[in-house]
Amino acid sequence: MDFGLSCMPGAAEIKVDLKRMGAVYWKSPEYLKGGRVSIETDMYSLAMCIIEILTDDVPWGRNMLPAVVSFRVKKGLLPSRPAVMTNKQWNLIELMTKLDPAQRVRASFVVDKLFEIVSNSEAFDMAADSA
Repeated sequence: MDFGLSCMPGAAEIKVDLKRMGAVYWKSPEYLKGGRVSIETDMYSLAMCIIEILTDDVPWGRNMLPAVVSFRVKKGLLPSRPAVMTNKQWNLIELMTKLDPAQRVRASFVVDKLFEIVSNSEAFDMAADSA
């Protein structure tokens, strides 16, 4: 039985900002590195929400530890492209999650692209017909 009382040598030197670790699956690299919340961080988070909506799973998957996700996000990595996403959908995610926040697309661009994707989607048309 493990009571969680053991510790690793040198563990006292590890510093974790718990406020920045919550909901790490959706947070931007610059925020996890200590930056402030901005429209650009929101754009990154929106991209992660889109992945979650389309996959019915958190970005990066439920089996990846938050600390590992944080490390990968800070390095500028993205989750693997979900099989359910089209090229257009994934391209939009990439544009929304550029490592340099200044290079991320604006909300108006995202809205236009989402309308374009939805209007060209047979799956959406069939779902709308059955509603």
